[in-house]
Amino acid sequence: MDKTDKENQIPSRTSKTSEQSSTKSQSTADSTDIGSADLALRGAIARLLAAFPSAKISSETIALYTKHLADVPPDALLAAIDQVSIEEEFFPPIAVIRKKAIELGAGALPTASEAWAEVIDALSEVSENMACRPKLSNSIAQQIADSLGWRRLYLYQDLYRNSFVSAYREAAERRESDMLLSASVRLRLQSQSLLIAGGQERDEDDYEQ
Repeated sequence: MDKTDKENQIPSRTSKTSEQSSTKSQSTADSTDIGSADLALRGAIARLLAAFPSAKISSETIALYTKHLADVPPDALLAAIDQVSIEEEFFPPIAVIRKKAIELGAGALPTASEAWAEVIDALSEVSENMACRPKLSNSIAQQIADSLGWRRLYLYQDLYRNSFVSAYREAAERRESDMLLSASVRLRLQSQSLLIAGGQERDEDDYEQ
């Protein structure tokens, strides 16, 4: 084996070092993102505790609040904590903080009247093309308008207004109820639903056999 062959078999130290550096940089960036999110959440919890100094809060309770408030946007969470600190006499439950965050704009939905107004504005497109399907900024309003039919909405606005408003309010209430649940709770409920559905399918298969 000559010198050239030996050199070819030796891995490039520069290449390996470069790969390790790249991996390390990516890992550092990821951990920084996660760390900043955790830091904001810890800061919010610390502010909540400071607002109720006489409350005796255990580490287990703090862990529970941290878990079920983790999916609330940091700005909305801080605003909610500031508000409940003024309004509440005692240490607030998680549900109160989440509801306040929604009220202050974390995922807040337009009112039924606002949603209907957007539909009316979009009907100008339908007047030019009865087959078109306008795009709305509100996903709930979009789904209801599509189901009612844009052509019917254009031709019979007064007739369908109450149907739209009623359906929108019901859907908005369901959305708000879902938002009051933390991400971990929603995931657990979804898992339970899947297990129940799977069990029902197995029962039906066994019955058919």
